[in-house]
Amino acid sequence: MNALRQLGIPAQLKNRNDIVVNGKKISGNAARLMKGIYLQHGTLVYDIDYKKMSEVLNLEKELVRNNVTSISEHSQVNKNRVYYSMLKNFTSGKNFRMQELSAVEMARARQLVKEKYGNFLSAENSKNKGACYIVTDID
Repeated sequence: MNALRQLGIPAQLKNRNDIVVNGKKISGNAARLMKGIYLQHGTLVYDIDYKKMSEVLNLEKELVRNNVTSISEHSQVNKNRVYYSMLKNFTSGKNFRMQELSAVEMARARQLVKEKYGNFLSAENSKNKGACYIVTDID
């Protein structure tokens, strides 16, 4: 929320896991502490194709339009600035290290894409950002 606010987007927490702007969801999140490692998973909508999203979620286009928003609807900030604002806010005041994924971790990630997430992600529509893949389009 702080990263979005620093970009001029009035983000608020709704429930435990959703971030909203003017009552519309812009981010959904989940977190878990596992064996001393904090894992945070989330989605942040930068831009949105309401037709495609309604097809993927199997919902009426107007339902999606009335309940979901994106960064690009509230700011002209570029993706790079969003990324660095998020990075700064996630790491500020925390003991952390950044490193490339090991060969074993990458092999496991590829296996999960192939066996579990292959219907949603492909090399053509995702961009690697460290340990994360940022989906820019869904077929």
